[in-house]
Amino acid sequence: MLTCSGLHTYIEQFHILQGVDLEVKRGELTVLLGRNGAGKTTTLRTIMGLNPPARGKIEFEGEVVSGLPTHVIARRGIGYVPEDAGIFTDLTVLENLRIAVRKKESEARKRMDYILELFPDLFKFLNRKAGNLSGGQKQMLSIGRALVNENKLLLIDEPSKGLAPVVVNNLVSAINEIKKHTAVLLVEQNLGFASRISDKFYIIDNGKTALNGNMPQLLEDRGTQRQYMGVDIKGVPN
Repeated sequence: MLTCSGLHTYIEQFHILQGVDLEVKRGELTVLLGRNGAGKTTTLRTIMGLNPPARGKIEFEGEVVSGLPTHVIARRGIGYVPEDAGIFTDLTVLENLRIAVRKKESEARKRMDYILELFPDLFKFLNRKAGNLSGGQKQMLSIGRALVNENKLLLIDEPSKGLAPVVVNNLVSAINEIKKHTAVLLVEQNLGFASRISDKFYIIDNGKTALNGNMPQLLEDRGTQRQYMGVDIKGVPN
């Protein structure tokens, strides 16, 4: 579905990505792991065209999308959930969802019902301003906005960051449900959380793809966990 080959990306004078290769297949959740500053978020932003690659190629469903404007990439069927949630705090939950709609009203209503079933908290607070939501509810709203248009691929940046364990558990259930219908490329720092939802992993180190494989392989390899993430799965909360 998505193939990134030899991505090099600069932010101002800084050479952030220095050779990222990855692939996301239909029906799978792929996670990007690595230390802070390794280039994980920049990889997502490069795919979305927010930080276009200086070199390399991005293909989505067989078509080259690298170099296209962000809004065109989004219309191809890629949704983006940034680390800071990216919601409009002065708008209500319902208004935040409606403003993202690109479909006909009847189709949008079906998607809205699906989102509110997936995240019951959003249904309770439809008319509450998004700025008054809890951190977990804001994350749910951000993911919900990306689901409004039935995207084929979701890019999600650190969804578990700063959330209480009970909220993380709810998020695990929701994302496992989402990936039944939508491919997901996820950036995460929490290996325990990632291990509960991911099929494949890529480790980004110093702007390059260092390692990839199936998640069970990584969970058994504590040396790799310590080398590239500074953690051991035994010490990481679920």
